[in-house]
Amino acid sequence: MGCFATLLCFLAVPASAQWGEVKINWTCPKEGRFKVAHCKDCPWHYCYDGQHFYEGDGPVPSWVKAYFDGLKRQMEQTRAEIERKGEEAKAKWEQSKIDTARQSEEAVRKSKEWNDQLNRKIAEQHAEVTRSIAASQSPVRTSSRPQSSAYSSARVLSPSMQVVSAEPAGPSRPEQAPQPVPIEKFAAVQVGMERGRVIESLGVPQSSISIPEESGVVETLNYLLTTGRGVKILIQSGRVSEIKGPQP
Repeated sequence: MGCFATLLCFLAVPASAQWGEVKINWTCPKEGRFKVAHCKDCPWHYCYDGQHFYEGDGPVPSWVKAYFDGLKRQMEQTRAEIERKGEEAKAKWEQSKIDTARQSEEAVRKSKEWNDQLNRKIAEQHAEVTRSIAASQSPVRTSSRPQSSAYSSARVLSPSMQVVSAEPAGPSRPEQAPQPVPIEKFAAVQVGMERGRVIESLGVPQSSISIPEESGVVETLNYLLTTGRGVKILIQSGRVSEIKGPQP
């Protein structure tokens, strides 16, 4: 549009006029290379750095035509390149949407698998804790046979000999209440000692708690020393795994 307006400004310069005939001299600006036609089928005017060439006056020099043909080819190549890049960008956009949807589905699937695995581990650890607590709190089974007298039943040693205990059977012993532990007994507990030996040595703990971990259930026995300080003994797999408390 700019070239066309410039051409109108510099080309339409009437030079002479005769009766019944008007002849126009066309001029071009000193700088600029462009061509223009006044209608669809009209001859082309070519401006090349101040030189004017008109197809109506005869053949345009080949080098001028070659220059403008080269511009046309370059414009067509540029247009084709723009269209190609546009198609590539569109294809990449469509592929990115497909990839994003696939990645989203994969993330949802992995998240579900991870949650299912976590729930299974929690359920397994909960069951392990329940079994451990039930095993530690189950009462000692006693004989269901009724005794016929105030004395305990006879214990057979051989077909021809038996001994009857002379100690009368007393009432069942009440559960022992937790007692403060001397620091000397606490110091005798070592890592690796069986849980039963700890209870036998220190007595019933003030409290205990079992926590499931990745390596298994960890039971914590809380004792009170005669000095007034609290100590902890960690049990794992039935043995002492860690001791937390003052040492003598």
